Amino acid sequence: MTQEKVSYELFRFTKSENKNYVVYEVVMKKDDPTKMDTVHGYWVLGQTDGSIEELNWFEKKFGYGIQIDKVEEDKITFHCVAIKYFVLICEKAGDKYQCRTEIDGVQAYISSIYIDVTTVILIKPVIHSITVTGHAVDDGREVKQVIVPNKK
Repeated sequence: MTQEKVSYELFRFTKSENKNYVVYEVVMKKDDPTKMDTVHGYWVLGQTDGSIEELNWFEKKFGYGIQIDKVEEDKITFHCVAIKYFVLICEKAGDKYQCRTEIDGVQAYISSIYIDVTTVILIKPVIHSITVTGHAVDDGREVKQVIVPNKK
């Protein structure tokens, strides 16, 4: 009998084009479900039937994938490839696992990342803005940062 993986949702990455979204979760070690192993992202096809699909190679490398920077006893440091300069720290906060980063100069736990995007050519989407939303670590107030990519 194989043990099912134990995981906890950290945040969602939604987009303007449709109702599909990426869920990022912390996956616990199979031999010790109280210890973090990795962070994993996958699609939820909300536009259709709500089924789950893995990110494909291209999405992992250039869009919605993550890069694990460091795994420690009590935290995992990583970043989303779409916004590399946001350092994300997965840690246990109270009774749940959350993802901490700096949002508009405030240490906060991410609740969502929203991308306003238009895809004309599959390999070259036009990103209008990225909105990172969360709650301040110190007092729980909502914080938000809108990133507008450089126009070239």
